[in-house]
Amino acid sequence: LKVLLFDRPLQAVIAMLSGAVLSVIIVVVSASFERLGLRMRGYRRLSLEEVRRVAPLVKDVAEAMNLPALPRFAMSDVVIPNAGAHMRTIVITKGLLQSLNDGEVRAILAHELHHWEAGDSVALKFVWAASLPIALMYDLGTYLSGGWVTVGGEVGKGIRTIAGLVGWIIAWPAGVLMKLVIVPVVSHRQRNCEYEADAAAAGIGLASELSSALQKMGAFESGRTGWEAAMAATHPPTELRLEALQAPRPDDWEYQEDELRGPSRAEVRRL
Repeated sequence: LKVLLFDRPLQAVIAMLSGAVLSVIIVVVSASFERLGLRMRGYRRLSLEEVRRVAPLVKDVAEAMNLPALPRFAMSDVVIPNAGAHMRTIVITKGLLQSLNDGEVRAILAHELHHWEAGDSVALKFVWAASLPIALMYDLGTYLSGGWVTVGGEVGKGIRTIAGLVGWIIAWPAGVLMKLVIVPVVSHRQRNCEYEADAAAAGIGLASELSSALQKMGAFESGRTGWEAAMAATHPPTELRLEALQAPRPDDWEYQEDELRGPSRAEVRRL
C-alpha cells in the first residue's frame, strides 16, 4: 500500500477512479434489477388485502411529507415485524402488519419513506459495491458458519460442523476489515440517517406512534446476511432513538450521561 501510494501515485489515482466507476456501474445494475433480486430472495408482491390496508397509510404519509413520487413495495413472509428501504422498493414483513396498529405502521412507513427519499439506501449500496470482495467473502463465511439469518428469521447455530469451521476461517479476515474499517467509517452517517428518519416521522405528528412501534420492533432488528447484520449494527440503540423522540424535560441536564469516547489529550498525558 505504501509503495502504491507514494512510489506510484498515478497508478493509485487510476485504481481509485476505476473502483469508483465500477461501483457506480454495480449500483446502477443493482437498481435496474432490484425487483428481480428481491423476488429471488423470497420476497413477493403485496396481496389485494395487504394493498387495501397499506395503500391508504402510504397515501396519508406521502401527502404529509409532500413526496413528489413513491417507491414500489414488496412483502416478506416473515412473522418478525420489520421494514427496510431499498433503492427503489420498500420491503415490509407480514409480522409488521400483524403486530402493529395502523398508526404504528404509518410511522414506520414515514421512517422508511424518508430513507428512500434521502437516497440513504443508494449510498449504502455504493459502499457495498466499493467493498464487494470483502462483503461477499464475509457473507460466505457467515453463511457457512451458521450466522446467516434465514428467510424464516432464524439464525444459524454457529460452529458445529466442518463447514462452520471453514466458514470462520474464511470470514475472519473479512470480518476484521468489516468490524475495524468499514463499520466504523459508515456508522456515524448511518446513525445520523436513522435519527433523521425518526425526526421526519415525528415532524408529521407520528412521534408517539413511532415510539410505540420501536418498542415492539427493537428486539427484532437484524439483517438476513452477514453484510446486512453488520450494517444493522451501525444503527443507534432503540433506547437512544426513543430518547430523541421524547419531549425535553427541565431536569434532563441532571440525568444526561456523557457519550462513550476515548480519553482526552489531558487524560492521556496524565497516564
